[in-house]
Amino acid sequence: MKTNTKPALRAVSSILLLFLLFFLPLSCNQTEENPVEGAWDLIYAKSVSNAETSLEFPGDVTGKDMKMWSESHFIFVGYFDVDSIHYENYGCGTYTLEGNHYTEMIQYHVGADYVGQEVKMLVEVSNDTLTQTWPVDDEWNVDTDNYRIEKYVRLD
Repeated sequence: MKTNTKPALRAVSSILLLFLLFFLPLSCNQTEENPVEGAWDLIYAKSVSNAETSLEFPGDVTGKDMKMWSESHFIFVGYFDVDSIHYENYGCGTYTLEGNHYTEMIQYHVGADYVGQEVKMLVEVSNDTLTQTWPVDDEWNVDTDNYRIEKYVRLD
């Protein structure tokens, strides 16, 4: 007796084809995760001027600061107390991130001179810690005698 395997083979082929048509687009459309997206809490900051530490948080400076990133925008808000003087801190704008090369285009800032400026930084994300260092030159090098570094821990 001869068995006709063509209908079974067609059914298996159809199932495989449907499987590929459904799952292949899902795997092709996956985008690389943006490592900075989310909310971050400032845990450390240092300003260096003429190779000397001028301010350090916590330490010389007390306060609180939070920075948040979406796919294309950033915002930060907080306050700092230096000696007995209270400073508000806020700003926002858009950004680009290519590898560890990060550029902010500032739209609003507590310091009016920053509005409209482009600030280049180096950004590193390691586990739940984000570090940003600036300014950098056009070759993405930091002047180790004059820079600022901030470290954040991920909130979400």
